[in-house]
Amino acid sequence: ICMMLLSIRLGYLQGAGALFFLENSIPEQLSKINHGLRRLNLPEEERHFFELHCSLDKMHAQNWWDNAIKNHI
Repeated sequence: ICMMLLSIRLGYLQGAGALFFLENSIPEQLSKINHGLRRLNLPEEERHFFELHCSLDKMHAQNWWDNAIKNHI
């Protein structure tokens, strides 16, 4: 039973770590895409997704760290 619980916990931590990594790395990538779209003179309403997710994903990463990962390390 202990090994089963440990494997469930490790699976959770690996999944939470993967989501944290994605949420933490995506804003920089989206920022670069948004910069290129801005240089191509695309209007803000067409770049809205990129603008929004540059800030939202930073908050998501911090929430993953604070609420799902930090206490398990």
